[in-house]
Amino acid sequence: MKRWATKEIPVPYGLFQWKGTNVCMECYCACGESFHVDAGFADAVKCPYCGTRYGISARVEIREIPAEEICDGCEIVGVREE
Repeated sequence: MKRWATKEIPVPYGLFQWKGTNVCMECYCACGESFHVDAGFADAVKCPYCGTRYGISARVEIREIPAEEICDGCEIVGVREE
């Protein structure tokens, strides 16, 4: 994706792409309720409590991990784009 397509998004950020997988996510609605979603290729979700519909963004929040913090998950090294 070219930088012009994401210039409005402040860094740091990440973007994900669907690659034939299902999504499992917890959603937190503005009404104060939360709900769970298990689906494939979800473009939007609807709160089962208040009916508010939300489009699912490709944007993923990322945060810097301080050097002294231990990462106990799977840390992947990104590929440089030339």
